Amino acid sequence: NNIVILTEAGIFIFQLINDENLVSLSYYHMLTNIYENIGDYDGDKLIRGWVSYVQENKQKFLEHLPHLLKFTADAELTDEIYNYVKLNREDILKYGSTILKKAIKLQASNLIEKIYNECLDLFKKDLENNNAFLSIINKSMPSLDKHYPEYIARYSSDTNMIIDSPKYKIELLNTTHLYPFSNIGIVNLTPSIVWTKYTAQEEYSWWELIKPKPSPFVKTINREIYKTWNGEALINFKWNLYGSYYYYGIWLLFTALLACFTAASTYSEDIVSEGIRNPLLKATIVLGIIHLNFELRQIYYDPIKWFIDPWNYFDFGAYLVPTIASFYWLLTKDKPHFWLSISCLLLDFKFLLFFRAFELFGVYFVIVVSVAKKIASFLVILFIVLLSFAHAFWILLKPRKDYDLNTPPPEGNDDPNNPWELTDKYTQILDDGTNETYVQQPDKNTNMFTTYRTSLLSMYLYLTGDPNALPNWEYLDNPKLTILMVLFSLLIAVYLMNLLIGLLSNAIDEDNNRASYFMQKARILEEIELFYLFPNQRRWKTWFPDVIYYHANVEETRKEIQKLIQNESHTEKFSDMKEELRKI
Repeated sequence: NNIVILTEAGIFIFQLINDENLVSLSYYHMLTNIYENIGDYDGDKLIRGWVSYVQENKQKFLEHLPHLLKFTADAELTDEIYNYVKLNREDILKYGSTILKKAIKLQASNLIEKIYNECLDLFKKDLENNNAFLSIINKSMPSLDKHYPEYIARYSSDTNMIIDSPKYKIELLNTTHLYPFSNIGIVNLTPSIVWTKYTAQEEYSWWELIKPKPSPFVKTINREIYKTWNGEALINFKWNLYGSYYYYGIWLLFTALLACFTAASTYSEDIVSEGIRNPLLKATIVLGIIHLNFELRQIYYDPIKWFIDPWNYFDFGAYLVPTIASFYWLLTKDKPHFWLSISCLLLDFKFLLFFRAFELFGVYFVIVVSVAKKIASFLVILFIVLLSFAHAFWILLKPRKDYDLNTPPPEGNDDPNNPWELTDKYTQILDDGTNETYVQQPDKNTNMFTTYRTSLLSMYLYLTGDPNALPNWEYLDNPKLTILMVLFSLLIAVYLMNLLIGLLSNAIDEDNNRASYFMQKARILEEIELFYLFPNQRRWKTWFPDVIYYHANVEETRKEIQKLIQNESHTEKFSDMKEELRKI
């Protein structure tokens, strides 16, 4: 009673069920994507019939479950599959993550909520043995972060300061607060756990040196995670274990680049002769190419992500400009003074940026970037207003007749904006009582409103408080000029600039700078993991364990739990566990 059909899509075996007048699919093997070859084919209806037929055959059902989930586009059917799978805990562990990812893709919010609560409830029933159920959520963190970011905040809050054992023991330790480790046997203590799994797949290819595969940690850098102790402990773990060593190595290599180029470009030939300068420039080129290699790999890995990060521009400029300037200097023997000055400026800025990895300085780097993003649109408005006033002043104050800076205008010149009329005049009284007038020859700065570019520069200087921006006109004799100056002062210098100061203050107060700092540090660790670690290093269990534990100070724990209970982020999940911790 079987029918075998061979198509371009694959092999299908159907069974005829005479009693029920039903034709059911009992086996299939896909050769290509079915949807590419059968345009109007209702795959979900066929799969639903197959599921109903083999539901009693658990082995056959589970064997083909990944294929079913791959091709179905029916959220209701996916829900039915999960209801069948959840009857067995082992099946949930094996297929739960796949079903959750499918639910996210299908935007099946009810199923996502069901799986989320099921995983947390199963863990709560047996803290010591059921922590693997949380990995179902962890594996889907990147997808949740992209499509349902509210679950990241919720999960971070629910699992903040939870433990994997109901037994507690307080010991006097020499470790710092939130000191992380991966081996629970180090001390007789069961601390809190960071539940996000960061271990990548075991199999790897050396092609990953060019196009590395990101881990869930890399794909889920979410602010809500780093508002919690779990996120902070995670960053501390990675930084202490390998991040700091690689970071200091990168810093040392850059310092060598900075020292070589600075010595070659700054000191005179009396101190650094050509025989020393040329090797320094060659060393600059070699070191610059090494650093550029890592930057180019980052661009190839994710161009969009690279271009939206403002720090990357400083990095790329600090490596590229000194390298090109050194190469040009060696090739032409002509010292490019301007590019040397730009190179030194970029190198010094880049050296300063290395301090952003340390909390004492990093918080301020975070403030600079976050505030700049928030007021960017306001700065555009301010710039357009400045352009408008520069245009108005240029029309009013530009010379109305042709002039020559080397030749005084003829007698009877009535142009009040002619540079010869605006320049300083000196009168000398001679012995015979006559007066002799000397006129200082004007230059291009005598009237800054001869072109629109210089007019814009003049208005910017006036905005910054430079009194020499408009010094050459008599204000009482030029009421139109006075009106424009008053309008400019009131609108920009008084109103908009004070409004900008207020916006800056509000932006600083609104931002959680500590969480932003840990996000910034996470991106530094992301760069190290992807572009400085070898593929096999990213599979080391000691560096990327399934579970991370950390010590927590007792007093700080009580305070943190009290804060969680009082604010709105507190949830009912594991509330009894946190209450027990507070009583320690």
